[in-house]
This record gives sequence, structure tokens and C-alpha cells, in this order.
Amino acid sequence: MALVAGCGQAQELEEARSDLSASARRARAEMIRDVAFMNGITNGALLGGIGDTETGLAHCWSEATWACQGPNSSSCGGGPVIAGAGDGPCNLLQGGLGIFQFDGGTFDQTLARDGVEILTIEGNVAHVIPFVTNMVIRSMFIDGVDTEVQALDWMNQVPIQPGDARYEAWISTVTRYYNGCSPTSSCWMTRRGHYETNTREIDAEMGAAFWGRYTTPPPTCLPVPREGRTIDETDGCYTDGGAPASWRTEMAGLGGRLRWTYASNAADDDNFAEWQIDLAIPGKYRIEVYTPRSEFFASKHARYIVTRGSERDEVELDQSAVDGFQSIGEYELAAGAAKVRLGDRTGEPYAQRVKIGFDALRLTRVEAPAAMVAEADPIAQAGDPPGEALPHAPEEAPQIEAESCQTNSGSAPMLLILALLLVPSRACRARD
Repeated sequence: MALVAGCGQAQELEEARSDLSASARRARAEMIRDVAFMNGITNGALLGGIGDTETGLAHCWSEATWACQGPNSSSCGGGPVIAGAGDGPCNLLQGGLGIFQFDGGTFDQTLARDGVEILTIEGNVAHVIPFVTNMVIRSMFIDGVDTEVQALDWMNQVPIQPGDARYEAWISTVTRYYNGCSPTSSCWMTRRGHYETNTREIDAEMGAAFWGRYTTPPPTCLPVPREGRTIDETDGCYTDGGAPASWRTEMAGLGGRLRWTYASNAADDDNFAEWQIDLAIPGKYRIEVYTPRSEFFASKHARYIVTRGSERDEVELDQSAVDGFQSIGEYELAAGAAKVRLGDRTGEPYAQRVKIGFDALRLTRVEAPAAMVAEADPIAQAGDPPGEALPHAPEEAPQIEAESCQTNSGSAPMLLILALLLVPSRACRARD
């Protein structure tokens, strides 16, 4: 099986196989795409091609049981990550680890060099980005790239198109500097062919729109309609930040996806998420967060910060208390922008490995503020219940005597009866 990033020598590269279903492959490719995007790479198919060549996108041993077993990982339900078998028998505890097959010698040596973060899917992806960036800078096949910014820009403009000079330079660079096979070696044509084929095929499998190549902007944050709506962590109004290697994605939660990291008692947030709220119409809204009962929502001191204009409220929530949506309060929100922020700084020591989860936020309209009612209905009286503005009375309504609002035993003329039926009771109440 495949290489090993930064190993310094050519590794055997057979056709990688995994037991991932089509939907699981797409979810794994989505993780690669999203982590790459967070680190400045909008052409995630380039990384997808490497991962597919190395392990068939498998990260866990359970997804490719023909390989060796590496150290245990939270991304694998506590089971082992996939480990490469190209360095010898599995009992030697050496070989590349995870999707991108990081290899610094033995497992312990690799973890000492690259950090335990590579055992998670997100950490493995995040760690490969500086490696390939440096690879592009050093490449004998690429000219005019001397900085990280230039390398990212160069990769983002590589078309997945055989025969294109930039694409061919990328494939050659991967084969030489990632796999370690030189152009003069007998392995060159075969291994280069594997990388080229898998890059092209995973690009076609997911589609150009999926990878969002070149200039695709982040998803649009749509305004919240009058009745409210749910903002999931896949929504354009959701963003998260901090150290990419510390974020985890699980195929669970509302909509089948959630994010989590470890809580901390540090002075500041290391990782955080924000839900932007762009209200189309002002009003009073209940804000709730989705906290499914699971190991990923274990923080008892999650601090949600609601910001609206110059006002700021902090609400502490036990994420494990409710299986579903939990309210963090009802707020008068003006039209325009507000936001809810959740960080990993909860006061719970990092050493306790308490997981804090990030999923959907739901806004539900409670009632309109009184100022909005008055503006919408100029004749509404101060004593009228908010939100119950009635249709304007006909112009002739004020001419009706108050007595006409009393019920009489059939002595009123038919015209007056018809008038009473047509005129709302508001016209009478206004004269009391």
C-alpha cells in the first residue's frame, strides 16, 4: 500500500481499496474539501486524489481490514486507524498512518514528529496541507513559486485536465515529493499513473460543483424570514474557526452531521463557532440550540453569547441536559445582523477531555415588538394587545353613534343592521 508522506524514500503503491460506501466516500471527501477550504485551498480535489490513491479514502482500519492496525482514534470510534503495510510486518508497529499515510518511522516516532492530531480525520487532512504547500515550493516541476501564498494560489488554479501543463506538473510533483519515486526510477510511470487516474476519477465522482474549484465563494447566508428558521452547521450562516486540527466532524446530529472539539479552561477560545442571524423583519424570537444526547455534547458549562447591536448576553448551558433543542432565551431582535457564538472555553480542564458539540440553531418568532405594531397600524391604540392590529375601519365608521353598538330587539332599520355587520367593533371601542 501506499506511501507515506515525507518518508524520504519510494514506497510501494498498489491499488488502494476500502470498504467505504458511496455515501461514506462522499462524506469523507466533504471533510477533505472543507478542511482544505478553511486552510486556503479551494481546489480540494487535488488532496482528494492523494487520499484516494493512498488508502481509498479510508482512515480507520475497520474500513480496510487488509491493512495493518495503527493507534486508536476518536474518529474511528476508539478503534485503530489504518496503517500502511509497505514497511514490513504489522507487528513492527510502523508504516503510514491515516488517510494521508504520515510516516516518520515507528508509530511512536511518527506521532512525536507530526503530533497525535493526525490520528483524527480532520487532523490528518489539516496536516497534509502544509506538507503539499512546501512540496509545491520545492518542486523541480514548478517555477515561480517561492512562498506559501504563491503555492496556495498555484494549487487553486490547477485544472483537473490531463495534458494541461499545470496539472501534469502537479501529478509529477506528487509522485516525486509525496511518494518519493523519482522520474528515473522504474516505479515512475506506474505510480504517477495511479495518482493521475485517481485524481481525475474522484473529481468526476463528486463533480466540479462539489469541489467548488477556483473562485467558488462560501455558501450564502440567507436572511431569516418572519417566522424564523433553523441554521445548521452546514448553513452559510454558520462558520467555525480556530485550529483546524482540533475540529472533528461526525455523521450524527440534526441532518446527519455535527462538529465537536474538546472543552478547555484556557484564558481564550482555541476553537469557536458563530451562527449569523440576518433578520428580514424585527421581532421577538426564541433562540434554541440542538444538543442531541451523545458523547459529543458533554459540556455542562457551554457558554453561548448572544450579540445584537451593542447588547451582549452570555448564557451558560448544560449540553447533556436535554436530548433535542434547548432554549437560550427570548430576545427582541432588530432587522439586520445579530449572532450567537459558542467557544471551547468553558472552564472544564482540557485534561478531562470533555467534548463540546456544535450543531443547529433554531429561531422561532414569539411576537412582534410594540413599536413594529404601531408602525404597521397607525390607528392601533396603546391598550391593544401587541401583534393584534386589526384592519382599518371604514371612513364612515366614526359617524356611527355609540348606541348603535348596543344590541336592540329588531327595531333598528335593516340598513343600520348591515352597517353594524360591516363595521368592526374597533370603531366602537375607540369612542368608549
